[in-house]
Amino acid sequence: MWKGFKNITVLGIHESEEDYHKITVVEKNNIKIAMLNYTYGLNGFVIPEDKYYYVDTLYDKEKIQKDLEYAELNADITIVFPHWGTEYVYDEVQSQKDWAMFFTEHGADIIIGSHPHVIEPVRQ
Repeated sequence: MWKGFKNITVLGIHESEEDYHKITVVEKNNIKIAMLNYTYGLNGFVIPEDKYYYVDTLYDKEKIQKDLEYAELNADITIVFPHWGTEYVYDEVQSQKDWAMFFTEHGADIIIGSHPHVIEPVRQ
């Protein structure tokens, strides 16, 4: 479905195992930007075991670390877009703090979270 939109970079979903292992790096004005996306869940849906590569989740910390290490070596900036947090809670929960620390310790420069349906604090 998304393939028809040439100007949209799709993150976090994959049609193949090969694609699952690729890290998206875009170049703009001679700046390489790695973009990574992970989700805490799928609203009750379950990924079939033989199709684990369909969605990047927060369940495989080893893969996430490898992705971040690759991004650190191959891009100038790494942005992580986690789908996390608790709906309608105005402050970050402990798991968000833990993941933010993990992302930054492994090379993330910017973290732009989504999911809670409310504005949460911005941290530096």
